Amino acid sequence: MGESVDPIIEVLRRLPVSDQSIISTLIKSMAERAGIPITDAGRVEAKPLIEFVGLWLTSLKARLLSPRTIYVYEWAVRRYLTQDAAPTTQSIRAYVAARLDAGISAHHVGLERKALASFFNFLEEEGIVGTNPMRRIKPIAIPFRQPA
Repeated sequence: MGESVDPIIEVLRRLPVSDQSIISTLIKSMAERAGIPITDAGRVEAKPLIEFVGLWLTSLKARLLSPRTIYVYEWAVRRYLTQDAAPTTQSIRAYVAARLDAGISAHHVGLERKALASFFNFLEEEGIVGTNPMRRIKPIAIPFRQPA
């Protein structure tokens, strides 16, 4: 099965070389004005995702989340990103499964998943990532405990 290609990229590939050159010049100019570095090879230097944690935390504070929630979310996201600098849906699923296999409670792993979902939703909404790896990762089913 072939990898899907963004329709805009496909259109750019089909344009005449002269049009591609004009668009390339425009994009480089826009990147320069936005302070986005581009390497000599013409590729954008992607910032490590962990560098966006502070911006995300500010958004959580602006939404008036409790300090405890923010603390737990930050801990979970930083813990994950120090282990996986290029997250994919598959790598996050493997991480969640490994945490559950290690005996971490479903409730705790569910909180970690929720923190990661919040972080990647923020990155997607801000246009920092094009694909949200959490989009297809469903919440963890927490076993019901009968009250004593």
